[in-house]
Amino acid sequence: MKKSIRGLFALSGYVSCVLLLCGAQVLMARPQQSTDGVQFCTVRAHIVGSDGPPLANVTVYLYRKDHPGDGHTSITDKNGDVSFRSINSRYEYAVDAQIGGYAKAVSGYMKSISGADFAFTLTLPKADSFASGTVVDRFGRPMCGVDVRPQFVSNVHTTTDSNGHFRLVGVPQGDVYIVLTVSAGKIGHDWAFGGRNDSILHCRTLEDWKASLAAHNAAIATDPNLHGDGEDANVLFDNAEKSAAAKGKDVLLVFGSSWCGACYQISHFLEDPNVRSVISAHYVVQEFDVFETTHAEWENPHGIDLYKRFSHGINTIPLWVIVDPSGQDLGDSVKDGKNTGFGGGTRMHEYFLSKITSTAPSITDSELKVLQEALYHVSDDELTVPDSQTPGTTSASGAHG
Repeated sequence: MKKSIRGLFALSGYVSCVLLLCGAQVLMARPQQSTDGVQFCTVRAHIVGSDGPPLANVTVYLYRKDHPGDGHTSITDKNGDVSFRSINSRYEYAVDAQIGGYAKAVSGYMKSISGADFAFTLTLPKADSFASGTVVDRFGRPMCGVDVRPQFVSNVHTTTDSNGHFRLVGVPQGDVYIVLTVSAGKIGHDWAFGGRNDSILHCRTLEDWKASLAAHNAAIATDPNLHGDGEDANVLFDNAEKSAAAKGKDVLLVFGSSWCGACYQISHFLEDPNVRSVISAHYVVQEFDVFETTHAEWENPHGIDLYKRFSHGINTIPLWVIVDPSGQDLGDSVKDGKNTGFGGGTRMHEYFLSKITSTAPSITDSELKVLQEALYHVSDDELTVPDSQTPGTTSASGAHG
């Protein structure tokens, strides 16, 4: 079986840190209508803090999906309420809200139904925690002098010391999306953990990405073994299930594409000899090429159908899924309705390890240490770049394990 590259640079690594819209509710009020037939509505927002109380004096910005820079700004009253009147109901809208002491929150896009008014509640996370750790380059070396700041908290930033260490005070508890600025035009991103001091932030700039992209393009062009051979995904899946049943193991499925960098990461990780020794002791691994854009001959037929079966309706890659020999989903990369994928650092890697631990109860501490060490280094192999929602991962056409 031919191997597949599983990815040239995940355009999916830096998905925006959007805080979920809470309690959206349509109010069926009588539409406002102009003489030319355009319907207008009123948008009402109720802003609260994660610590409970309604928040007064919050700056709330309402904007259209197709024109985010052209919007309306208002301030919440003492009850945390704000209204936007005479809003053209034909468009989709979102709001963001921010005030000192809390992280900025951004709603999902909303649209009026038949011109009816609508209202919703948006919760701002309390920024009363800290995050600290180390910033390293793509080779794992500490980086000094890097500007570190959370994207959704105003007026909070620091600079790494000579050992690459940083400490931020005034961030939310939990996941914190961090912007890392090395110098003008050289910017990276990663996730830190609010309330913890062990975050490792990998700072990869656009220059890093371009260099790695060129190297992987050259590899694909010269080595035909670095991509899939178009074998039917249903056949591969059936064979993997049969093999797992015979060996008393579960199956680790990975869906990816040749253009996806984070897909390359997980493939590179799984092909590491030490990792393969650990993973194959507990799983049969089967990878699939899906969503190929320029090399349809590499894609596994019926792979997208199989992807949709396990993707929970999301549309991004890499997607990894652990199933038992009967095909029952035991754990996957989708967390809280979003795909954690495999790119960009500690947060995603810890989630992957948590699913390995829960589905392979016999795994030993020494085996987990092997995986942890490999995960730390595999992220040095490529850069993910911001704002891609397009599907992709990579696959090897044959199962192993």
